[in-house]
This record gives sequence, structure tokens and C-alpha cells, in this order.
Amino acid sequence: MVRTQAAACPTIRIHDTAIAVTCPKCKNRWKFIRPYVPDIDSCGFESHSFRCESCASLLAGIIDPSDGGLLVSLSDEPRGVTAIPTSDSGPH
Repeated sequence: MVRTQAAACPTIRIHDTAIAVTCPKCKNRWKFIRPYVPDIDSCGFESHSFRCESCASLLAGIIDPSDGGLLVSLSDEPRGVTAIPTSDSGPH
């Protein structure tokens, strides 16, 4: 997964599984609900992939183990989805 524009946007704990998230692209804030069973990546971080509720940008993030905040960045493609090859436009 390719990540761009890493953001140091503040996160605020709403309750145990919810975090207020700021989109690095549109700067709108919304509530992100953490799943009860986290997805742990190969580096041992709790990772998440989702869309911004305002601008629909693909976002990826990991939970900071030191403070439980969600570190969010823009993502070029969703995690776990492969690209669809383009059709050959040459003569047949």
C-alpha cells in the first residue's frame, strides 16, 4: 500500500472504541469507530483502511501504541484490493 501526505492531525478519544479523526485532505473531522477485533499488520501495528466521510478520499492509518491515537495518511489504493488491468487498446 502506498501512503502519501502523512498528517500529524490531532485525535481525540470519544469513548473506548471511537476516535475523532481529521482528514488530511479536506480537514473535516468525523468519528472513527475502532473494531473490537483489530487488524494487526506484519509490523505489529493495529492498522485501518477507510474512506473520509466528507470527501471520500482513501485513508490509511495505524494506532499509535504510546497514546492510542490514530495516525492518518492519504492512501493511493485500498488495502487488500488488487488493481484491475486495463484492456489492450491495440488493433485486433
